Amino acid sequence: MEEPAENVYRLKGLSSAVLSSIFVDLEMRNAQAIEGRYAISELDDIRFVRARSRGGSYEVQRRDWHIATAGSSHFFVCLPLQGEISLLQDDSTCVLGPTDIGFVDSRREYTVGLPARADALWVRLEASCLDWRLPRNPDIFARRIIGATGIGMVASTFLRSVAVQTGQLPLQSRRSVASMVSDLLAEAAAHVCRGRVEAGGFRAGSQRTLERARIYIDQHLDEEDLSPSRVASAIGISRRYLGQLFAAEGQTTMGWVSQRRLERCRMRLAKEIWRPGLITELAFASGFSNVSSFNRAFKAAFNRTPREATLSDRQ
Repeated sequence: MEEPAENVYRLKGLSSAVLSSIFVDLEMRNAQAIEGRYAISELDDIRFVRARSRGGSYEVQRRDWHIATAGSSHFFVCLPLQGEISLLQDDSTCVLGPTDIGFVDSRREYTVGLPARADALWVRLEASCLDWRLPRNPDIFARRIIGATGIGMVASTFLRSVAVQTGQLPLQSRRSVASMVSDLLAEAAAHVCRGRVEAGGFRAGSQRTLERARIYIDQHLDEEDLSPSRVASAIGISRRYLGQLFAAEGQTTMGWVSQRRLERCRMRLAKEIWRPGLITELAFASGFSNVSSFNRAFKAAFNRTPREATLSDRQ
């Protein structure tokens, strides 16, 4: 497999500070003598990291004190390319070999065990990208998804190809491909969820329709004329039925649109250096008529102001 090459870090002795900037706040055990190479590429809100290391086995740990100060939350997907990698989260543990797939959730403690010589592709997604595609309390973390056949093989192959082609994708395609990545991972996760609703997947018909609506919304968030009527027409249902689907989740259609726009703003603030006019720009792009109402909605959603979100990621 070729490696993503937008940014490359070469390390002699793995430090928590550097690895945390690539993944999420972490601590290392027995990693002082490890040599590592980390090649990074990004697709919309998804980060791909080709991680190679040698020099001895070691552990990476995510602890409660990291979580308590976290400004964002992510799912991590591990695809070993060489060697076996162990995942431990909650009461589950698994060992992944080449082509396999495994998930961990940064909102809870986990441990990753790396062999003396490791090579893996890691995919980092905002938790919000998958939360609504999965059943409540999904039993998918630190569980092996076999990558040699079926949906696991499809997902593993697709993720590896996307990781090395992010720089070649036209801008107008990037968001659609990122959505495909999230959809495919959700389907792969279905095979380790307990109590699936259907033999072929975990979503009933109404849930699949709701997911189609949410995917369409995600793909058109930047468009001012996005409305319940447009969403319903695009996926072939009535506006009334669309409203019923969201109401069953305790939401409205436009309430979901506003939530997703705020989440996208938070992701953008985490990546951009603050500048005068940035927050105003995001407020109007998110459908707010003034900055004050945008600030209030953002703080209610994330317990911090937009300006605090930019500062926290650079401290």
